[in-house]
Amino acid sequence: MTPQTAAGLSNNIIGLNSTEMLTNAREIMLNKNISRVVALKNSVPVGMVTEKSIGIFMYKKSNIPLEK
Repeated sequence: MTPQTAAGLSNNIIGLNSTEMLTNAREIMLNKNISRVVALKNSVPVGMVTEKSIGIFMYKKSNIPLEK
């Protein structure tokens, strides 16, 4: 079996600046039909925002009333 590398798996990396709002990441995911967005700082990957991480964040903040 030939070992596979990550090269060529994706041509277009979808990312956003690490200082942008979480809602921007969510909108990108919804509009592009993807489940992850790379967080970039000075064009260097520094993290990843996933659907799951947004869900966990929302669950932890679920005691905040919707009016706020």
